[in-house]
Amino acid sequence: MDCQGQLSRDFALAHWLPGATHGKELLGDLSKLFNAHLSPGTVYPALHELEAENVLEMHKLVRTKEYSTENDGVARERIEDAMRQHLAVGLFLYGSLQHI
Repeated sequence: MDCQGQLSRDFALAHWLPGATHGKELLGDLSKLFNAHLSPGTVYPALHELEAENVLEMHKLVRTKEYSTENDGVARERIEDAMRQHLAVGLFLYGSLQHI
């Protein structure tokens, strides 16, 4: 999975812990909060993968699909793992500034 796809999965998990929402709202929130302009072709496959892994649960509504966490413990573990990975990348990049 590419970096952008992994970020989509990480943000999706973090976004859904408090409650249920849908993909379009996630795209809007990512754009507003992080100035991250991800395409639906990046975000929706990540949602489908998380659903297939039983991390998110999909609820069909009249005109959209709403997702919520199916297993909060697994979602929390995945977010913590992603946090450590992103922190390691950040520390690596910060350390590389010492050589510039």
